[in-house]
Amino acid sequence: YTYSTPPPAMASPGGSRPMTALSSNSMNFGPLRDAKVTDNADHFLITLEAPGLTARNFHVRVLPDRVLQISGETFEEHAIPLQDGGRRVERNHNTFSKSYTLPLSSDLDNITSHADAGKLCVRIAKKSAFARGH
Repeated sequence: YTYSTPPPAMASPGGSRPMTALSSNSMNFGPLRDAKVTDNADHFLITLEAPGLTARNFHVRVLPDRVLQISGETFEEHAIPLQDGGRRVERNHNTFSKSYTLPLSSDLDNITSHADAGKLCVRIAKKSAFARGH
């Protein structure tokens, strides 16, 4: 893994480590460029702008050592008619992956995600002992 530049960081209460982005894929495919990480009172929120992508393009999972991985793929196929009556088919397949080390304040049993209108949102609840204002 290599650290992204600059790594998005999230301050977390209680002295636990901040959330940092790790990149396990050197591709700079659309959704990876526009990741936004915010620290709210009772949850963290990761938002990826991904025009044209839907929920089935994304996979969100928690790996060992508190690593949240967001990955996915796209596949496009275009048929181009040729003058001799045949056709040429062009295929484009892209994969992407972005990983985040979650802070100790994260509730690993309470992570949800949804995609709508070209945007993926991943909500990571904080453990009640770490939530501000509770």
